[in-house]
Amino acid sequence: MDTADYLDRLLSASSGVDAPAAVIVETVQGEGGLNVAGMAWLRKVAAIARRHGALLTVDDIQAGVT
Repeated sequence: MDTADYLDRLLSASSGVDAPAAVIVETVQGEGGLNVAGMAWLRKVAAIARRHGALLTVDDIQAGVT
């Protein structure tokens, strides 16, 4: 499942979900194994956020970036 496509469909005008102020992502998830977001996915999510008027916020505390 492409979660970026799912996010885009969820935020579409016909879904009934209000437009968010921000989309928050973790680029490195370290609980229960290591899961790193790919650059193509991040770019796609950034474009979706921009298209829907939302900020893209990266929460990378696991990687030491605050």
